[in-house]
Amino acid sequence: YSILKQQQVEVIDPALIKLDCLVVMSTGGGKSTCFLLPGLVERDVTFVVSPLKSLMFDQVNYLNSLGVIKMNHHFNYMWNLLKCLKTLIEVGDRKKLQKLMMILDQKGYLLRFVIDEAHCICSCGTEFR
Repeated sequence: YSILKQQQVEVIDPALIKLDCLVVMSTGGGKSTCFLLPGLVERDVTFVVSPLKSLMFDQVNYLNSLGVIKMNHHFNYMWNLLKCLKTLIEVGDRKKLQKLMMILDQKGYLLRFVIDEAHCICSCGTEFR
């Protein structure tokens, strides 16, 4: 934990023991690490809802910089999966999305559900993806 900020430790520790967390930090404060790191440690599925494509790219690049993923094959697979999930949400096919999430949960893979940039829910209203 020596490279983590105190605020991150205060969120990551409870997240690792499966407690619900709310993270409020300034831009650049390390919020993404708070949900990425527990998922990497436990190798589970962290389902992230993000309204910004650029933010998703930044997070993938961050994981790549840590050597967690390689941009070529894994990135293409992840990006295709993201596009598929995004399409399910955009076309309103929430039943398929719910089924996917139920399968992941039943198999014990879905351990976290994150809404990144949650303040966008208020500003985007019903347009939030």
